[in-house]
Amino acid sequence: MATMGKPETNDLTAAEVVAIFNLAREVRASILVEDSSIGGFNFGTNNGAIAGQKIAHVHFHLIPRRFGEEDPPAAKGRR
Repeated sequence: MATMGKPETNDLTAAEVVAIFNLAREVRASILVEDSSIGGFNFGTNNGAIAGQKIAHVHFHLIPRRFGEEDPPAAKGRR
């Protein structure tokens, strides 16, 4: 899911953030209709080169996760 013209999520307006989350919900629902083996999703973004962002525009990853697959990598953020 791409939001062109803005390099990082902090550059989004509140309305754009809401639109992205609504789109993610729609895409998630359509994926679940197509594939019952999915048990959850990773939904995220990388902000800045140091965080792994390769292209300087806002985009989100919606990654389906299935039962029995390898565990996703643990988040390494500050709490």
